[in-house]
Amino acid sequence: RVTTHADKVREFYEKYQQEQFLADDGAAASLEDMGNDRVDLRMKLIAEEFFELVAAVYNEQAAYELESAWNGLFSDGVTDERRNDVIAAADATGDLRYVIEGFDLEAGIPAEKVFDEIHSSNLSKLGKDGFPIISDGTLKPKGKILKGENFFEPDLKAVIEGREPDHTPARLRK
Repeated sequence: RVTTHADKVREFYEKYQQEQFLADDGAAASLEDMGNDRVDLRMKLIAEEFFELVAAVYNEQAAYELESAWNGLFSDGVTDERRNDVIAAADATGDLRYVIEGFDLEAGIPAEKVFDEIHSSNLSKLGKDGFPIISDGTLKPKGKILKGENFFEPDLKAVIEGREPDHTPARLRK
């Protein structure tokens, strides 16, 4: 039974055939075991969502400036030397969860319902053949799960307004 956020994310990994990237139960926490490509993908996905938040709170120009600086880190070689400090990473991801929860509480955002709606949307990404579509790195970060034809956008407006979300696939909306 899926109950926690981690359980739901694990469900996503399993549905999209990404289980090989999950740490084994009881394994020591390690960024090295993840591998540089997976660490880079996760960092890019975190940054992408942060840029969306900046655009939502401030504006597109602010998000663009931050994204440009972020992309410059990779072209300037700043990220070539890695610390891979899993304790510091755990502190940062834990702190991010904490301050995001505070943001949601202060803004009156129903975080659990928003998460559930995003989870439902993410589970709708399978391709028409029932298999995941995974980016080759051409347009999106390599390894990112892409949207299939039955994908529906999370209806967060409905969630925020306390209404039943519309899960009509984007291709069928008028």
